[in-house]
Amino acid sequence: MKLAVGAQQVLLFLLSWTPAWLSPPPRRDITRSWGAYSPFFSVEPYRPPPRGCLVDQVHILERHGARFPTLGAGARIISAVDKLQSVSRYTDRRLEFLKTFEYQLGVADLVPFGALQSRKSGEVAYSRYGHLVTKDLPLFVRSSGGQRVVDSAWNWTAGFATASRGVHTPTISVIFPENPEFNNTLDDHNCPNAGTSTAQTTTWLSIFAPPITHRLNLAAPGAGLLDGDTYALMSLCAFHSVAAATARGSALTLVLSPFCELFTDEEFADFEYAMDLDKYYGTGPGAYLGLGRVQGVGYTTELLARLTSSHTPLSSPLPGPKNEHEHQHHTRRRPAHVPAQPHALRRLLA
Repeated sequence: MKLAVGAQQVLLFLLSWTPAWLSPPPRRDITRSWGAYSPFFSVEPYRPPPRGCLVDQVHILERHGARFPTLGAGARIISAVDKLQSVSRYTDRRLEFLKTFEYQLGVADLVPFGALQSRKSGEVAYSRYGHLVTKDLPLFVRSSGGQRVVDSAWNWTAGFATASRGVHTPTISVIFPENPEFNNTLDDHNCPNAGTSTAQTTTWLSIFAPPITHRLNLAAPGAGLLDGDTYALMSLCAFHSVAAATARGSALTLVLSPFCELFTDEEFADFEYAMDLDKYYGTGPGAYLGLGRVQGVGYTTELLARLTSSHTPLSSPLPGPKNEHEHQHHTRRRPAHVPAQPHALRRLLA
């Protein structure tokens, strides 16, 4: 069964470079410090329900798989790389690969690694909860209308079907268009009054990025990198790595890009925190006038309807979209409690 990966399928073969003085090698898994660009990973090992407890309904809210940069992010990355490649010499050997490096990433589509992520997620879902799906209670899958989101949903259903050996062949039941005129509860662009996180993310960039920018400019004399370029290059570590990932059967192998070696694990933790700020103050509890919560009302209303009745009134007007860009999967019913955010993010004040 073919996986949907979008219009472009570019695999890059990366070279490994020996660490030099620019920064020490990572001491932990930096792929978990890429924020929204991190591949799926489990926060902790899966534990089945304790003895005497049963799962009788499952709701999975899942982001699309790994992808290429968006058009805007790609342009910023290309600009930063061009600056590094414009110099006549490097004072650190780990930048030498830039002499022959060619930027060949696509735009916004899934990479093959991302397609396989979603398929594997479907396989895992079947292994844990497949017994809940019956002819009378089929799987319900819906997706936001972005192409990479729809592709991820189809790949998830392919994984579920394969794991069931063809007993179940789920399809996407509903696709919500992504436009201002449509009430899409799986998107987060329907509340213009919610404001942005620009003030917070700009402040944090001015705190953590300048020492890195200075170091890179010393390593590439004359490059003239700015802090925004540093952020773009850190994001390229993630995008370049997932684009080059390979698969053998169901095993996914991620090879870190040489761009990753330009930064320390602590610097990637700061990079990840910038994304925390973006989500928290852009579409989360810290958004202007509390409107981040409003953007999740529609999804929460639908979830509560499914937890308390046998159907959801999809045709009725529901306020606000969910604070993500996702597809979701449902089976049967179980009550739940969603905890409130205990306090605001405070690292900026430290």
